[in-house]
Amino acid sequence: MSTLEESYTLHRHDLASDPDALVREVGARIEAVVTTGNKGLKRGLIERLPNLRFVASSGVGYDSIDIAACTERGIVVANTPDVLTNDVADIGLALILATALIEALKTGGIAGAGLDVFANEPGPNADLIAMENVELYPHHASGTVETRDAMAQLVVDNLAALFAGRSPLTPVNLPAVKAAY
Repeated sequence: MSTLEESYTLHRHDLASDPDALVREVGARIEAVVTTGNKGLKRGLIERLPNLRFVASSGVGYDSIDIAACTERGIVVANTPDVLTNDVADIGLALILATALIEALKTGGIAGAGLDVFANEPGPNADLIAMENVELYPHHASGTVETRDAMAQLVVDNLAALFAGRSPLTPVNLPAVKAAY
């Protein structure tokens, strides 16, 4: 956050005592939003930011960002892929979620499992919750200091590219935005 504070004027919606008042006060000046896959950005807030042109999400997932609303307005969205790959792969080698896995855990074919990703996000299968031989660790495989630092740096690099007049490094919807304009 300190790197962002050094280079940009931040208006912390997430820390505001009255987020609506903050948006009324500064919404017209906002050109970029930094968010996460968990927090996202909904159409209602996007519509209240008339000069928004870029959304940087710290994380790979962007389901909680209204991509359609952003694309309609020509707002480019970028995420932070690839920086999570190694840590998630380390955890993912042991985490294969399927009906066969649940059956193998029930019958003892597999002694136990630790699971980070579930078939029906965000919640795991009820059978898994009930099993004593299963540890559920939802979406924290990328939670290392190194990975989170790399994610934050990619957000900063995407913002720097935007404000330098270049395309972001990891756009999600740039082809669709370019095609619309």
